[in-house]
Amino acid sequence: MFKFRKVISIVLIITLICSMLPNYTGATAIDDQSKQTEKTLQNDQNLEEVVKERTANSKTFTDGKGNFLKEIYPEEIHNKVNGKYEAISEDLVNKSDNGYVETEATKLESLFPEKPSKNQLLKIW
Repeated sequence: MFKFRKVISIVLIITLICSMLPNYTGATAIDDQSKQTEKTLQNDQNLEEVVKERTANSKTFTDGKGNFLKEIYPEEIHNKVNGKYEAISEDLVNKSDNGYVETEATKLESLFPEKPSKNQLLKIW
């Protein structure tokens, strides 16, 4: 009777220890499959941006086959102008004839002198 109890207790201990071990095999296979799909979309050179899906900090692309790729950024990459998101442009343009150049499309308004001199200041507001 003592041997039977000992065998049962060993089987129960082994069963409890095995049940505490995590089972990651299914999750790994699914994760590898999604990584492969993501790499396929990123490597495709025929992606076009879906402009109507823009947000302040994301861009959405499609390959024309029903697959979409969304790039999300930690900072804003678009400004909302007249209800539509437009890309932020930090290019300097000459908007007026006051001797200064301005950034093309950013929230930060700034003026830079076209030809800086020692006495001319940089204006940012």
